[in-house]
Amino acid sequence: HKEEGKDIEAEDLIKFVGDHVAKANQLVVEVEESHKEERKRKEEQDERDKTLSPLKKEIDWLHTEKIKFDQKLEKKSNKVLRLMEDLNRLRQNLSLSSETLPELQAAKAIAVNNRNFKEASRLVKEIKQAETEKAEWEEQIALLQTKQDHSRSQLQTLNDQQQQITNQLQTAEFSHDSFLLEALSVDLQRLKTVLHALIETDSFEQAEVVNNELSLLITESEALYIKHNLPIPDSHNLIASSLTSDPFSRSSSSS
Repeated sequence: HKEEGKDIEAEDLIKFVGDHVAKANQLVVEVEESHKEERKRKEEQDERDKTLSPLKKEIDWLHTEKIKFDQKLEKKSNKVLRLMEDLNRLRQNLSLSSETLPELQAAKAIAVNNRNFKEASRLVKEIKQAETEKAEWEEQIALLQTKQDHSRSQLQTLNDQQQQITNQLQTAEFSHDSFLLEALSVDLQRLKTVLHALIETDSFEQAEVVNNELSLLITESEALYIKHNLPIPDSHNLIASSLTSDPFSRSSSSS
């Protein structure tokens, strides 16, 4: 009996050691898998950064250029408006002068008819002054009109350049955001798989963290879809609906 007891103890010890060795080996495998997964994610992130970084730099540069053109456009637009106001004022003066000259000419004729040569002489001087002012206003109007035409041409050129910058910016942002959406889609699928695995193993604290991360990624993705007026894919909606319908409900009901 003593010998049988010793055999049982030895078997228990061997089993105990074997179980611990198996657990240790499993832990080593899990750690290695975790490190492998971490390395893979880092490599993916490095690849993303390699693609997104130059696009981001281009977008930042285009934003800066657009701001410069906005400022130039505002300045040039204000100049065109000022020239227009000056032109309108001079044209009003010219119009008034054009109305006044015939009246002065008529008054002079009446003065001459009445042998009122003193009044006629005064009116002649007034007519000459009015004609001089009219000529000056016509000259100023011609000069301002030339300036305004030149400024309008410059304004149109600036508008065209700004539109070109805007188009380039939209293209760069679309390229950047399209690539980012693809990356986010991969992350969403991966996190959804991780979340379900954590729920199955009752790892609810970790599941809560992953669930929050998923919600943030969904919000970020939806903002990009809306920004570019893109339809939200069905797969994305499925992930979002699975979150809003309480991802822990299956485990809660099963327990």
